[in-house]
Amino acid sequence: MDVTAENILVNFSMKTVTYEQQKDPNTRVSDLEKVFTIRRVQKIAIHPSYDESGNHDLAVLTLTSPVPTTAVPVTLLPDELLNPVRNETKFEGQTQPVILMGFGIINEDSHEETNVLRETTVPASFEKNLVVTDQSKSGGCFGDSGGPAFLNYQGKTYQVGVTHGPHGSSSTCHEQGEWVNPALDRTFLKSAGY
Repeated sequence: MDVTAENILVNFSMKTVTYEQQKDPNTRVSDLEKVFTIRRVQKIAIHPSYDESGNHDLAVLTLTSPVPTTAVPVTLLPDELLNPVRNETKFEGQTQPVILMGFGIINEDSHEETNVLRETTVPASFEKNLVVTDQSKSGGCFGDSGGPAFLNYQGKTYQVGVTHGPHGSSSTCHEQGEWVNPALDRTFLKSAGY
């Protein structure tokens, strides 16, 4: 992975810019910092068992300055809803509605972009450390990578996924998506300072 801390910015705003607006490396960072609530990254910790197939597709970013006080931290599934020995959750094999969020493209054919955070709710199955979404009506797409999947359970909202990409043999955004469940990688998250 050729990503370095210097070329990552974390945006705490509800809006972002399109690829066209941010593609000039000479002005991208300074232009973004003038408009959005941005934090620079000091260090990246990539899961040591990460591989291109999506296994352990997680990283923890350490920021150079504090998170804005308006930011609300996410909550991962609690221990009582996990079975780390079997690498699964209490929802194994079940289909649950999950909320997806992202700034990705809104039309796969035309690659039409958005600069507004979008949200949709889709059915998803829990399969070991993955949340597999049915995206036949709506879902994540290019540009949503790293975005969250949330589950409302017994009156609480938990982050149950981080976008990885298409699932299995899916080749379009209208089939199945794959989210990695961060709660099942708690040992890594703690070691990286989460």
